Amino acid sequence: MATIIRENLDVLNDTLSITVAKSDYYTSFEKTLNKYSKSANIHGFRKGMVPAGLIKKMYGSSVMTEEIIRTVEKELQQYLIAEKLDIFAQPLPLESNIEHININNPIDYTFRFELGLKPSFEVETVLEKAHLTHYKIDSTEGMIDEEMQRVQENFATTVDQEAATTENHIINIHFEESDAEGTVLANGISEKITLKISDFNTDGQHYFLNKKKGDIFVIDPKIYIDFAKKAWIANQLEINTSVESPNSKYFKATIESVFLREKAPIDETLFNKLYPNQNITTEIDCRKKIKEDIEIYWKNQCNQKLYDDIYHYLLDHTPITLPDGFLKRWLQYSNDKKEKTVEQIEQEFPKFQTQLKWTLISEKLIQKNHVEVSAEEVQNHIAQQVINYYRSMGLNLDTQESWLAGYINKLMQDKERVEGAYRQLQDIKLFEILGQQVKTTEQSISQQEFEKITSEHKH
Repeated sequence: MATIIRENLDVLNDTLSITVAKSDYYTSFEKTLNKYSKSANIHGFRKGMVPAGLIKKMYGSSVMTEEIIRTVEKELQQYLIAEKLDIFAQPLPLESNIEHININNPIDYTFRFELGLKPSFEVETVLEKAHLTHYKIDSTEGMIDEEMQRVQENFATTVDQEAATTENHIINIHFEESDAEGTVLANGISEKITLKISDFNTDGQHYFLNKKKGDIFVIDPKIYIDFAKKAWIANQLEINTSVESPNSKYFKATIESVFLREKAPIDETLFNKLYPNQNITTEIDCRKKIKEDIEIYWKNQCNQKLYDDIYHYLLDHTPITLPDGFLKRWLQYSNDKKEKTVEQIEQEFPKFQTQLKWTLISEKLIQKNHVEVSAEEVQNHIAQQVINYYRSMGLNLDTQESWLAGYINKLMQDKERVEGAYRQLQDIKLFEILGQQVKTTEQSISQQEFEKITSEHKH
């Protein structure tokens, strides 16, 4: 029977020494060799008639190594279960004498492992002591007016124009990299970019006003575009915007179209686009519905702020000791792709430490509050993500679309996506419960004040 010795190395950090004797592994070793002998295909011998000595010579070392390691792993798992050790990750293997294996002289083999033990801590009493602010934002006529404007702009129509005469005019420009005279360079940059006249700097606005469809000119975009605000254009045109690179880069620019976006009129057509099948026929009814949507949105935002405060309160006020030394070593050597340096581990560890603390806290709270997520809820959550994605592109996806069910079923086969959705739903349910449990004081606040608070405490 294997001998196991447990020794303390540091806080929540132990070592296990597992010694297996010949009697622990040798019988299995012989049985495995016998199976090899019966199934081996070796030139010059009939199947099943290969001498045992030859089999032992050819496969003995590898088979014995496998049997010893299998025996050690079995003893390790049995010990962890028997002792009810709650550990982080997997035990880290340390040194062993397996390299001294000798099939003709079986001996005792010792393997050492390092364990990181999970801490015991109390979180329920921490939550009971919390007293947090739950903000409330009331909708205003100004907020409704602003949303009406946004809706009109979202459903605006495009009207072609002859020339760009105001800062609201929009132009489609085909940029072709060229020399200063306008000769297009072979294999040069060729990009079509849509810009409002107001997107240009002051010189650019003066230059492009009154330009017409079909106009062609040669420009250095650096002169007319503020790349500090429009960095994406510099990326598309591959322009170096650093001060150390003052050289000009020329483009032959062709205006392919000029147009205006005319806001949608406030009428039943707009109401039906915004709220299909809801029988909204007047601006008053539309504003009421927008008011409801605004209040729901800001209620959710205020809840999210409360949940964020709960998260940080629990992290900051729940004393949890971690086996930092073990965890750093585990991070360094458990990476399958590439071993990390000590410097990399030190840099990444604070974030990892925070994530691990929250995992421990949330696991305990999920268990205490019996938070459960069903497979049906996961599937519905993924389906809603798909629908929201298409809506973000302006497409009102019908939930009865024939292809949607098949697509959702395909996504449900993606283990990583399903696990992510499961964790999201688990977090949502947990924070909804904690939001009801924690003591709060309601405080009315303006949208601007709330946005200032959340931006200053962005995590």
